[in-house]
Amino acid sequence: MNKLASINTTNEYKTFITDIKSKITHSQIKIASTVNSAFIMFYWELGEMISHKQKESKWGSKFIEQMANDLKKEFPALKGFSRTNLFYIKKIYEFYSIDLVQLKGGLNLYDDKNQNSFIS
Repeated sequence: MNKLASINTTNEYKTFITDIKSKITHSQIKIASTVNSAFIMFYWELGEMISHKQKESKWGSKFIEQMANDLKKEFPALKGFSRTNLFYIKKIYEFYSIDLVQLKGGLNLYDDKNQNSFIS
Protein backbone atom coordinates (compact mmCIF):
# COMPACT_ATOMS: atom_id res chain seq x y z
CA MET A 1 0.00 0.00 0.00
CA ASN A 2 1.46 3.34 -0.96
CA LYS A 3 1.75 6.25 1.47
CA LEU A 4 -0.92 8.37 -0.29
CA ALA A 5 -3.51 5.60 -0.08
CA SER A 6 -2.88 5.12 3.63
CA ILE A 7 -3.29 8.85 4.40
CA ASN A 8 -6.92 9.03 3.34
CA THR A 9 -7.91 6.17 5.63
CA THR A 10 -6.74 7.78 8.86
CA ASN A 11 -9.25 9.47 11.14
CA GLU A 12 -7.01 12.51 11.41
CA TYR A 13 -7.07 13.00 7.64
CA LYS A 14 -10.82 12.40 7.40
CA THR A 15 -11.43 14.99 10.14
CA PHE A 16 -9.10 17.42 8.39
CA ILE A 17 -10.96 17.05 5.07
CA THR A 18 -14.32 17.38 6.83
CA ASP A 19 -13.14 20.63 8.43
CA ILE A 20 -11.93 21.96 5.07
CA LYS A 21 -15.24 21.05 3.37
CA SER A 22 -17.12 22.77 6.18
CA LYS A 23 -15.03 25.94 5.77
CA ILE A 24 -15.59 25.92 2.00
CA THR A 25 -19.34 25.49 2.44
CA HIS A 26 -19.47 28.22 5.10
CA SER A 27 -17.49 30.57 2.84
CA GLN A 28 -19.80 29.86 -0.11
CA ILE A 29 -22.84 30.69 2.02
CA LYS A 30 -21.19 33.85 3.36
CA ILE A 31 -20.25 34.97 -0.16
CA ALA A 32 -23.77 34.33 -1.46
CA SER A 33 -25.24 36.25 1.46
CA THR A 34 -22.88 39.18 0.85
CA VAL A 35 -23.71 39.22 -2.85
CA ASN A 36 -27.45 39.09 -2.09
CA SER A 37 -27.11 41.97 0.37
CA ALA A 38 -25.22 44.01 -2.22
CA PHE A 39 -27.90 43.33 -4.82
CA ILE A 40 -30.66 44.32 -2.42
CA MET A 41 -28.88 47.59 -1.66
CA PHE A 42 -28.28 48.17 -5.38
CA TYR A 43 -31.93 47.50 -6.26
CA TRP A 44 -33.05 49.86 -3.47
CA GLU A 45 -30.75 52.62 -4.74
CA LEU A 46 -31.80 51.97 -8.34
CA GLY A 47 -35.47 52.18 -7.36
CA GLU A 48 -34.76 55.43 -5.54
CA MET A 49 -32.88 56.86 -8.53
CA ILE A 50 -35.63 55.91 -10.99
CA SER A 51 -38.38 57.23 -8.72
CA HIS A 52 -36.69 60.58 -8.12
CA LYS A 53 -35.63 61.03 -11.74
CA GLN A 54 -39.12 60.24 -13.01
CA LYS A 55 -40.66 62.76 -10.59
CA GLU A 56 -38.21 65.59 -11.28
CA SER A 57 -37.82 65.21 -15.04
CA LYS A 58 -40.31 65.61 -17.86
CA TRP A 59 -39.27 62.46 -19.73
CA GLY A 60 -42.71 60.90 -19.67
CA SER A 61 -43.97 57.37 -19.27
CA LYS A 62 -41.52 55.81 -21.75
CA PHE A 63 -38.54 56.66 -19.53
CA ILE A 64 -38.35 53.21 -17.90
CA GLU A 65 -38.76 51.42 -21.23
CA GLN A 66 -35.96 53.48 -22.77
CA MET A 67 -33.77 52.84 -19.74
CA ALA A 68 -34.37 49.08 -20.04
CA ASN A 69 -33.41 49.16 -23.73
CA ASP A 70 -30.26 51.17 -23.06
CA LEU A 71 -29.16 48.87 -20.23
CA LYS A 72 -29.77 45.81 -22.42
CA LYS A 73 -27.57 47.30 -25.16
CA GLU A 74 -24.81 48.16 -22.70
CA PHE A 75 -24.99 44.89 -20.73
CA PRO A 76 -26.45 42.24 -23.08
CA ALA A 77 -25.56 39.29 -20.82
CA LEU A 78 -27.05 40.91 -17.72
CA LYS A 79 -30.57 39.77 -16.87
CA GLY A 80 -33.14 41.41 -14.62
CA PHE A 81 -33.38 44.90 -16.07
CA SER A 82 -36.39 44.57 -18.32
CA ARG A 83 -39.00 47.33 -18.41
CA THR A 84 -41.21 45.25 -16.12
CA ASN A 85 -38.43 44.58 -13.60
CA LEU A 86 -37.33 48.22 -13.52
CA PHE A 87 -40.94 49.25 -12.98
CA TYR A 88 -41.24 46.82 -10.05
CA ILE A 89 -37.89 47.92 -8.60
CA LYS A 90 -39.20 51.50 -8.59
CA LYS A 91 -42.56 50.48 -7.12
CA ILE A 92 -40.95 48.46 -4.33
CA TYR A 93 -38.81 51.44 -3.41
CA GLU A 94 -41.81 53.79 -3.41
CA PHE A 95 -43.96 51.41 -1.38
CA TYR A 96 -41.41 50.65 1.32
CA SER A 97 -39.79 54.09 1.49
CA ILE A 98 -43.10 55.51 2.69
CA ASP A 99 -43.08 53.01 5.57
CA LEU A 100 -39.47 53.87 6.42
CA VAL A 101 -40.17 57.60 6.43
CA GLN A 102 -43.18 57.08 8.69
CA LEU A 103 -41.20 54.76 10.96
CA LYS A 104 -38.32 57.20 11.25
CA GLY A 105 -40.74 60.07 11.87
CA GLY A 106 -42.43 58.09 14.62
CA LEU A 107 -39.11 57.26 16.20
CA ASN A 108 -38.08 60.90 16.06
CA LEU A 109 -41.25 61.92 17.88
CA TYR A 110 -40.69 59.24 20.48
CA ASP A 111 -37.06 60.29 20.75
CA ASP A 112 -37.94 63.97 21.28
CA LYS A 113 -40.46 63.22 24.06
CA ASN A 114 -38.08 61.02 26.02
CA GLN A 115 -34.91 62.94 25.22
CA ASN A 116 -33.16 59.71 24.34
CA SER A 117 -30.80 59.28 21.44
CA PHE A 118 -32.14 56.35 19.46
CA ILE A 119 -31.50 57.80 16.03
CA SER A 120 -28.15 58.76 14.68
